[in-house]
Amino acid sequence: MKKVAVFLPNWVGDAVMATPTLRALRTGLGRNVSLIGIGKPAVTAVLEGNTWLNELWTFKPRSSAKFPGRRAITWRMRKEKIDTAILMPNSLAVAVMGWLGGARHRIGYARDGRSAFLTQRLQAPRSGRRWRAIPAVDYYLGLADALGCLTHDRHMELSLTSHDKQQYLNLLTQWNWDPSKPTIVINNGGAYGGAKLWPQENVTQLAQRLASEKNQQVLLHCGPDEKEAANQTANQINSPLVRSMGTLDSLPLGLSKAVLAKASVVISTDSGPRHIAVAFNRPVISLFGPTDVAWTTTYNIAESVMEEQLPCRACWKRECPLGHHRCMTDIKVEKIYHETLRRLQEPGVSPANHQSRYVA
Repeated sequence: MKKVAVFLPNWVGDAVMATPTLRALRTGLGRNVSLIGIGKPAVTAVLEGNTWLNELWTFKPRSSAKFPGRRAITWRMRKEKIDTAILMPNSLAVAVMGWLGGARHRIGYARDGRSAFLTQRLQAPRSGRRWRAIPAVDYYLGLADALGCLTHDRHMELSLTSHDKQQYLNLLTQWNWDPSKPTIVINNGGAYGGAKLWPQENVTQLAQRLASEKNQQVLLHCGPDEKEAANQTANQINSPLVRSMGTLDSLPLGLSKAVLAKASVVISTDSGPRHIAVAFNRPVISLFGPTDVAWTTTYNIAESVMEEQLPCRACWKRECPLGHHRCMTDIKVEKIYHETLRRLQEPGVSPANHQSRYVA
């Protein structure tokens, strides 16, 4: 059986935006081709349960006790006789891995000084000297098109395992929450940096209003680095209707997927959880500050994109270079509150009407 390695994007959100490409590759190449996804731990975790990849290989750039490094992956590629390497990240390191791994065909975008390591070079769209803003979904689909795997389906898609679903039900039981009652998820985090974050006092005010004025269950989603902020918000509100995931000892990505998949509405910064929620076709209110939605436009249920028109946007900086952070602080609580209530009224947003795709 012919074996094709797909080097997955480095970030969770990008990996989710690559799912239409994975689906196109599976459909176009057929079941006689073994598709192997290679990526970092969070990326392979978010893709658990998919039906397009035969295998998922997890690695870290530097090997650890739990995960192999780049060298081990290249040796494994040689041992498995990988025929083709599809390179989703633009990095030179990944192109070198494909070459050292013995893949006869190496397909990727010709940028970042790696053209010599590619056998099939795609030209990234430009506007003059700058890269042209193109949604990542379409950017990755260009790789599938190059292999003759044409598709018009640009919808992102994720799956939940039965274990993910059970973790979510256990969490609701622990909090004594009603699974049939709408739950609003607020995610104010992301690995990119502090510039993407909404002011914590805004998160607190929004959660408090939704719980006290509308009797809504509000779940504060967080990763390990945002535990303290989420817990502080929940403690300050001190209501059984507002809970923080930060109180959990472990925060597996499968649980996050289930939480976002079952949400009635998700309010999120431009980060991985935003894309996960969109992939599960949830109503999402996306808060954009230093980044530009043009690069991450999605094609599932329409998002409510909240952004302020400022001359300094989009700077793409991890910290505000001007020190005022207005691109996020100017997004008012009142605006998000009323948009949340509007999205709650849309047909099919309650958990009882939402059907997720679960796999064993």
